[in-house]
Amino acid sequence: MPYERLAEHLTDPDGSLPVVCLPDGSVDTLCRVYDGGEAPVTSRETFGRHVANGDTRSVRLEEYDRQPGGQAVNAARQAHALGDEVTLFGHLDDPLLTFPFETYSMGTPAEVTVLSFDRTDLMLSRTPPTIRDWSFASLQENAAPFRDRVERAGAVCLANWVTFRELTPAMRTLATYDLDCPVVLDPGDLGGSAAKSVHDLRDAMRRLDETTPVVLSANGGELRALAERLDVAPEARPARERELRTALDIAGVVRHEEAAALAVTDERFDGSTTRVENFDARSITRRTGAGDRFTAGLAHALGNGLGVEAALALGNSCATYFIEHGETGTHEALAEFLAERPAPGADD
Repeated sequence: MPYERLAEHLTDPDGSLPVVCLPDGSVDTLCRVYDGGEAPVTSRETFGRHVANGDTRSVRLEEYDRQPGGQAVNAARQAHALGDEVTLFGHLDDPLLTFPFETYSMGTPAEVTVLSFDRTDLMLSRTPPTIRDWSFASLQENAAPFRDRVERAGAVCLANWVTFRELTPAMRTLATYDLDCPVVLDPGDLGGSAAKSVHDLRDAMRRLDETTPVVLSANGGELRALAERLDVAPEARPARERELRTALDIAGVVRHEEAAALAVTDERFDGSTTRVENFDARSITRRTGAGDRFTAGLAHALGNGLGVEAALALGNSCATYFIEHGETGTHEALAEFLAERPAPGADD
C-alpha cells in the first residue's frame, strides 16, 4: 500500500534532499467578499452570477490575512517542511517573504488579492516590472551559486510558466547543465495560452528530458487546456494523460485532483499508469496553494526514489493536510496525519 510505505518514510526520513525551486513569489492578501449583505458571499458561482446580471454594483473586501505566496514559494515551503535542504530563487523583495532556508531574490514580488469562497478562490494579481522583464540569463549572471545548487540537487521544481515564459529558454539552458534528478514542472493555468507558446514549451521540456527526467504536474483543467493546444484528442481519463505523455515525450505526466492523483510514466520510473486515491478533506481552511504542496511532495518522493505510488500518496497527503489546516505539513505532522486516518479506499 502506498500510504504504508509513505508512513515509514515520514517516520524515519532517509536524509535531507537538496531541492531547488524557482522563479516566482507573491504577497497574498486574503479577503472575504461582501456585496451589501451582512454575511460574506461564500460561492464563487453566486458572486459571478450577481456581477454578470448587474445585481452587484460594488463589493466590499474584508482582509483577514496576509501570507507569502507563489507556486515556487509554496513548493519550497513544503519541501523544507519535509526536511529537505531548500534553495529558493524567487521574487522575494518584501519582509513577509523571509524563510528559514536559503533564498536569492530577483526582485519585487507580485501582489495577489485572494477572494475566498467555499470551493474555489479567485485570485487577482498585479505583476511588477521585475517579474514581467525577468530573464533566466540575468539569474545566471547575478545569482552566483545557481548552477552549483541545481547541479547538486536531488529535485528541481519549476513553477508558474504562465507568468514566467522565460522558463521555456531556461529549460533549454538547463539541458546543458550536469543534472541528474527529477525536474518537476507545474505550469499554472494554461487556459489563456496560445498554441505556439505551448508548442515551444513542449519542445523545451523534451530537450531537457533528454538529459534528466522531466515530470509535468497539473490539475485536470490545466491538462485539458494543454491537450487542446497540442491537438491531443482523447477526453477520457487516463487515455488523455497517456496521449499527453507521448505527445510531450517526457518522463511523466501527473494529474492531481481532489478524488485521486494519477501518473503516467516511462521506464525511468515504473513505466505504467498509476492511480492513488486521495483523502476526503474533513474541513476546508484554504485551497489556494494545495496543488503547490502536492508538487513539492511529488518531487520529494521521486527525488528520494520512493516510487511513483508513494510519490502520489505524499502529494495527496501534503495537499489535503494544507486544505484542512491552512498550514504546510511537516514530516512529523504528516506522519501523525497518516497514523490517525485510514488509507483512502480502506475500510474504516
